[in-house]
Amino acid sequence: MANVVDSELDRIALEARNSENPDLLGVYDEFEHVLGLGFVACQTYIVSKLKGKVSKRKGKNKTQLLSLGPMHRSQQSFALVINACANYWKHHDEWDGASLGNREKTTISVLEKMGADVWSEYPTSKVMHALLSPHEKRFKKLLPFLKQWAENAHNAI
Repeated sequence: MANVVDSELDRIALEARNSENPDLLGVYDEFEHVLGLGFVACQTYIVSKLKGKVSKRKGKNKTQLLSLGPMHRSQQSFALVINACANYWKHHDEWDGASLGNREKTTISVLEKMGADVWSEYPTSKVMHALLSPHEKRFKKLLPFLKQWAENAHNAI
């Protein structure tokens, strides 16, 4: 899946470079949407690794497992940040800034620690940049972090 999403990001990046005004023409918006789809694909991987492992009986909850390393320099785990990006992308259009629940506030807090303002333009792009800088901002670069997290989650159970 990472290759498909990354190929589309490459195509859009080329379109942005060749465009007179990529912001006005919606190219950056398209890039942001594809990033959102990539984060949701990563979240699906995370959830698949948690399936059957999260329960009171086993003594671990989703938040504890998402907090396992590898850790980003923001002192948050890659899995936690990726999960927050996916949740942001899926639900932010439903949010009312005046009446946010705990889940929304937690998501916002994670993204703000990554330097993204969820009320401004292109927050998932900012998070992707923060996650992978100075490396290439593509999902194939996130896969090793997700695989290490999955191994850590498996060992924590």
